[in-house]
Amino acid sequence: MSIPFAFDVRGNRLAADLHRYHTILAGATRSGKSATSYVLLAGASCDPSIAIVGCDPSSLLLAPFEDAGQSHIVTGTRDLPAMAATLDALVQVMDERIAILRALGVDKFAPSPQRPTVLVVMEEYAGTLAACETYDAAQKPADRIKPKVLGAVGRLLREGAKAQIFVFTIIQRPDASMLGGADRAQYSRRITHRLDNADGVRMLNEDTAPDTTSRLMSARPGVGLLNEAGEPLRFFKSVLLDYPAFVGYVRSNYRPKALMPATDTRKEVRDDDNAA
Repeated sequence: MSIPFAFDVRGNRLAADLHRYHTILAGATRSGKSATSYVLLAGASCDPSIAIVGCDPSSLLLAPFEDAGQSHIVTGTRDLPAMAATLDALVQVMDERIAILRALGVDKFAPSPQRPTVLVVMEEYAGTLAACETYDAAQKPADRIKPKVLGAVGRLLREGAKAQIFVFTIIQRPDASMLGGADRAQYSRRITHRLDNADGVRMLNEDTAPDTTSRLMSARPGVGLLNEAGEPLRFFKSVLLDYPAFVGYVRSNYRPKALMPATDTRKEVRDDDNAA
């Protein structure tokens, strides 16, 4: 299920298939980044084969999914150890899924409501890491949270795709301290709204021409650049959706999902693979 979220300069609809690719969404304040995240997650809330989990220091974006009863969500920054524990639990889910694939000799899952694609949303990722740094200043090295968060997100980026686990990172400004080259390379879908400096644009769009960089730096709210693997760069105008409408979509459509079935899934996976 691809989710329409924007129109290109010719009026063609652009859509994102959240069952594939790690996604990074970047944009300065009032660039339209939040509206784009609302549209994508509202669309995902209607897909019975996507579980939406993750960490949200703002306590707003993932709140309706948490209110719906979805597990593996941490909102706010009051309990940072819980955030690290949640990400570690998601890594364990990934390892369990990969173990099943290896045992069966197959290389993919077919997403279903019983075994959904897991979308790990890292809202305001820079804010999360900054809060971790503040917490870590008073901790012993073994108890520090930031290395655990970076390590877990890194593993999900590098290994999650084969287990149908994808990271959706949302940031205001790209920075090498949180987007090292190896991890940054895992984002095959990059959505960039207006950024305040050329370095940030080039970090997410390495081969961008100077005129494209300048255009993006002065883009109006809602205008952005889609950079997706195998596709040409495309400027777009995003579909507008405000927060109350987003919450309404989620409340009406989203149902919590278990990330691993309670029973052995090996026969089920084999049947799915044979059917494919």
